[in-house]
Amino acid sequence: MKHKLAVVTAVYNGEAYLPRLYGSMENQRFRDFTWIAVNDGSRDGSLQALEGIARQASFPVIVHSIPNGGKQRALNHAFRTCTGYDFYLVVDCDENLTPEALETVASKMEQYAGDPKVGAIYGWRDMKNDPNCAEQIKNRPRGDRVMTIYERLLAGTQFGDGIIGYYRRLLDKIVFPEFPNEKFVGEITLVQKAAIENVSPYIVYIDCILSIGEYTQGGMTALGRKLRVKNPLGMIYYSSLMQSELNKNPISRAKHSVGAQAYASIWKISKEQLREAGIPTGCLKPWAKLPGAILGRRWAKLLEQ
Repeated sequence: MKHKLAVVTAVYNGEAYLPRLYGSMENQRFRDFTWIAVNDGSRDGSLQALEGIARQASFPVIVHSIPNGGKQRALNHAFRTCTGYDFYLVVDCDENLTPEALETVASKMEQYAGDPKVGAIYGWRDMKNDPNCAEQIKNRPRGDRVMTIYERLLAGTQFGDGIIGYYRRLLDKIVFPEFPNEKFVGEITLVQKAAIENVSPYIVYIDCILSIGEYTQGGMTALGRKLRVKNPLGMIYYSSLMQSELNKNPISRAKHSVGAQAYASIWKISKEQLREAGIPTGCLKPWAKLPGAILGRRWAKLLEQ
């Protein structure tokens, strides 16, 4: 294989799940990879577990530990400090890779390595405690589908939940945004920005289940809207990207215009604050201010729970 593959995991209080993930890596048919694990300020024994794994693993393991700042900040740390790889597959600590996962990713990585327009590869995640997942997997498209994230969004939810990796050529130009005092921004924002700026904008959606996962109690999915309300700049940034003309669904653009105003109203965020954060102020549409304020009052009640 000409190109180097890294698996990247942001770990926050994942001690209970790490043995299973590590075991699934040891069971991989493809062996030429490095695991980069970033301990995101865990308060359990995650760091000690990772250090123990690094001592016994049959493949290279790089362990970094940083103050808690959220998954995307931890991933950015890995992308910035471990630059010697051509492709970075992001795997959550509560996942279980299928035995053929890295073999499939490595093959696809090589197949599309020569196409500078391709920035990411996306495979399936089978969520065992998600009742909708089995139906989505059964009805998935067959074969590779190459499209931007906005084209995928227009296609609806037929692709289900997934696991994504990025080429270095994309990460050299675009990484996740980081906002002061915030710990969450949607993973989708990286490929949205890539599509808007036409920087390796295409994602290859492959017809393969790469991992078995589960939504964990107290995880980001369970926290839902409350988590988003606590990270308003990240969510306004996401809403601004969803208002792009590349999003061909006018109802979706309108919904996210209202959403941006809702987050802004809860925290009294001004356009000047958006400018300082590098977020386009045009995402705060005047017509959406009133419905945004009404929605914001409802969302703000989550902060009292």
